[in-house]
Amino acid sequence: MINSFSSAAVFFALSIAMLSSCSSDLGGGNPISFDDGFQIYLNGSRYNGSGVIRVEVYNNESRKYDYMDIGEVRDGFGKLSFPASISDKYFHALRNEFPNSVTISPTNARGTSLVFFYVISRDDAYFLKAENNNETEFIEYRYIAQVTTVGGSETDFGINIQYKVNASEGWNAFYVSCTRNFSTCNASEKPSTVNLSGIKWLMEYEGNSLNFGGSDR
Repeated sequence: MINSFSSAAVFFALSIAMLSSCSSDLGGGNPISFDDGFQIYLNGSRYNGSGVIRVEVYNNESRKYDYMDIGEVRDGFGKLSFPASISDKYFHALRNEFPNSVTISPTNARGTSLVFFYVISRDDAYFLKAENNNETEFIEYRYIAQVTTVGGSETDFGINIQYKVNASEGWNAFYVSCTRNFSTCNASEKPSTVNLSGIKWLMEYEGNSLNFGGSDR
């Protein structure tokens, strides 16, 4: 499960899921890789299995989640490889996600909702997240349709969230660092926002893969 404060502290809030569907219309072009490979952990131990990494992204036309394989896991090591572009049916106005205390430039900037990752291994689906041991630092991903800056702050669920984000057009990794009591969080596109050496990719069993786009076989 995502930690309890995550919906407030991540770069953008996630739209509520309705129904799910599997799709191959998520993108095209040359794939973009963020990682050279990372060890995955399950129940505190190194994972040694294999499968695919699947992204879950909200489709604003069908009002469902679509799924696409964007990476693989071999002997416990994962690698992400995003499509270079995606359909605009996954975009919505970013301005609608923030109070007036947060500035969005340009004001008509669009992008996806926050995307989630799953490891699919045969009939099993595992939620995949990148965070440190005490859940105060983590990495989130989303696609932004144009160069966009986000600044200012908001307070949500008692957490003061400071945004200093310069997002590129395309897929972006966003780094979030919070104080130990979660009173303040800082979100940025800069990896130096977090201690990368303390970030681990963690799996948690989520259920049958049929609910997350089907088996990888």
